[in-house]
Amino acid sequence: MPATSTPPYAWLDPEAVAAYLGATITDAEAADVEVARQAAADYVERVKRSLVYLDAAPEDIPASVRSGAMLLVSRLLARRSSPAGLATFGEFGAQAVRAHDADIDRMLGLGRYGKPRVR
Repeated sequence: MPATSTPPYAWLDPEAVAAYLGATITDAEAADVEVARQAAADYVERVKRSLVYLDAAPEDIPASVRSGAMLLVSRLLARRSSPAGLATFGEFGAQAVRAHDADIDRMLGLGRYGKPRVR
């Protein structure tokens, strides 16, 4: 089988994710960003079965789904340095990393924002 230059989950473009994160990603962080990108894309493909993402181009994916996936990447990266859910301690106490984001649910149509279905 010939090697392909297309990254896994190409619909969630690695360069777009890096631009969304806004900071210069060091070589040391690049592996973590790629793991978070693939984890977010895998999750979105599992929960959004109504859309077919395999081999889809980024422009074929609804903007809300791409944005929700990028927010999810950002949240996963924030959680890696705060496994207990606390990001920093400051003058006003501890800042927590949210374990659940309603805006991501809205963008991806999850939870109470999803379509009703019979189980």
